[in-house]
Amino acid sequence: MASAVQVITNAADFAALNAHDLVVVDFNAVWCGPCKTIAPHFEKFPEKYPNVAFASVDIDKNKEIAGQFKITAVPTFLFLNKGREIARVRGANLPELESTLRRVALMTSAGSSSPPAESSTPPPPQPQPTAAEGEEAAATDTFQSLVPKGLEAINSAIEFKNLEALNATSARSSDITASVRDLFSAAIPSAAAGTPNIESDADSQLLFYVPFMNATKVHSVLIQAAVAKDDNNEPAKQRPTKLKLWTNLPAILSFDDTTSVPAVHEADISEPDEQGWSAVRLRYVRFQRVSSLVVFLEGEDEDEPTGVNKVVFVGEKGDKLEMGTLAKPGE
Repeated sequence: MASAVQVITNAADFAALNAHDLVVVDFNAVWCGPCKTIAPHFEKFPEKYPNVAFASVDIDKNKEIAGQFKITAVPTFLFLNKGREIARVRGANLPELESTLRRVALMTSAGSSSPPAESSTPPPPQPQPTAAEGEEAAATDTFQSLVPKGLEAINSAIEFKNLEALNATSARSSDITASVRDLFSAAIPSAAAGTPNIESDADSQLLFYVPFMNATKVHSVLIQAAVAKDDNNEPAKQRPTKLKLWTNLPAILSFDDTTSVPAVHEADISEPDEQGWSAVRLRYVRFQRVSSLVVFLEGEDEDEPTGVNKVVFVGEKGDKLEMGTLAKPGE
């Protein structure tokens, strides 16, 4: 295997990657700050994983390749088995990137510890997943089982700078904006932690305004809440039991409006699975061109705070962004 990250400059270079059992491709851009942050770590992977090929694709110089794989955010890391996508990680999340790499390496012949054919020196032993990483893989499988075939989590299409929240607080951080963004981020946690990302403040109700960067199609909403004790082994906050959704509003509703403005969808939230996930399936025909969602969550006891760890929207990203219109810093 190559001992360095291969820089892809054309379609022929990229097609040649199909010969490898496992390739990890870093889709990036020169104007992307997170891309520059994670690049030095990515460049060390070839030494740690000698049976895996690594490549880098600048989306502005290789728009056709980026379009082929529907890359709408950078950095995005694509995992390919003989040219077939088997996983992807969006964002500069190094722990998620490396744990995904270890997991998929074990699923392919790239996980073999036998030496490469061109070398008589055995490669270093492949890192084995820890117990925590095994739990993370199981949790990811649990999450993926809730995503119907042909659909995907579309949180990477959220316009995060314009997210809004009402009656929200966070025990994890004093930065409520960061906590709300973490609630809707594309990164999937390994398990439902005891301390929620967000909890209601004055009562059991939470309200969010979630704008999208394009016209999405929303099939279902996945909600993760704590299922056990919090970090101090105290009883966890109650989980949300009721969901209301409004589509394509220009701004967030008030709590008074949530009782007077008819919701596009209203549902009870089912009991969570072992990882804390509950799935609410929507009437898909009503959520075909969604530019924004107002999300109302409420717990059963109106006098107790409601905690939630993650909200994931499942569907299609709709009209794809043109590569030339990807937002650059300051725009």
